[in-house]
Amino acid sequence: MICSHCGAINKDTANFCKDCGMKFTTQKEQDIGTHEERLYEIAMEELESRSYIKGIWAKAFSQSDADEQRAKALYIKFRVQSLKEELMAKRPLEEEKKTNTKENKDSKTENNSSSKASTWISI
Repeated sequence: MICSHCGAINKDTANFCKDCGMKFTTQKEQDIGTHEERLYEIAMEELESRSYIKGIWAKAFSQSDADEQRAKALYIKFRVQSLKEELMAKRPLEEEKKTNTKENKDSKTENNSSSKASTWISI
């Protein structure tokens, strides 16, 4: 892995650059960072349409000392964090589904082979 900050060559498993100490981001962190603007947009659209998540709004309002403008700012902050957490949790599930789908296909292939074999044996 080549450090984008100083150009040093590091091990692929490194979390930090051995020369400059720069933290390497994971692919998942990079993906979420790329979509972060869209996450803020979603939170803003929820506020504008007044279709926000009640629990997050309650948390924001309670921490704003009943200041509605401050509550809106906190809602955006909390909602974006919530969306990021959803994305982080969803990614491993998608990868697990792909693995399970592949295993199911392999299992079906084995089952088809064994059923063909049992048909052949019974003849």
